[in-house]
Amino acid sequence: MTTEQAIVTHDDVTRKMADNLTDPTRRGHVPPISTAPATSVATKPILLVDFDGVIHSYKTRWLGARVIPDPPVPGALEWLDNATNYFDVQIYSSRSHDPAGVQAMCSWIVAYAVHVFGSSAKAIDLINKLKFPTTKPPAFLTIDDRALTFEGTWDRFDPQLLLQFQPWYKRKKEMTDDKPV
Repeated sequence: MTTEQAIVTHDDVTRKMADNLTDPTRRGHVPPISTAPATSVATKPILLVDFDGVIHSYKTRWLGARVIPDPPVPGALEWLDNATNYFDVQIYSSRSHDPAGVQAMCSWIVAYAVHVFGSSAKAIDLINKLKFPTTKPPAFLTIDDRALTFEGTWDRFDPQLLLQFQPWYKRKKEMTDDKPV
């Protein structure tokens, strides 16, 4: 790989995806996609969004990069669609290192977007606006369920307390406020 950021794009598979959405024998299948380095410069700031626990509800334990068993977090796909108006939205996950994991995320998003938006055309439009980098890009902002904001001082990051961290979906209902850890 060159020093350029490798990004999976979807323009080359739009027609095949549309065929797959209408053919019941191939529904949900997304053809192989390119991981070639991006050739254009993004004009919008990069918004990096984690997949599991942020877009995918992640109710089931990890079953591998290719297996995505749960539905979206409520409102996630609508939010992603809106965010593409302001940002170069890139989805980066522990699945991103595996081309089949990227394919699984793309297929999953398309399948649920068809359900959420009621249109295969809208689902394809959304997936074409998203990017799936294979290495972490220099993002303007990152949204992740397993991260804390660094404010310039290490005082609030007691290593022993960090061991107690739980993402939002593992906390008890009364503990899901905006306070970290």
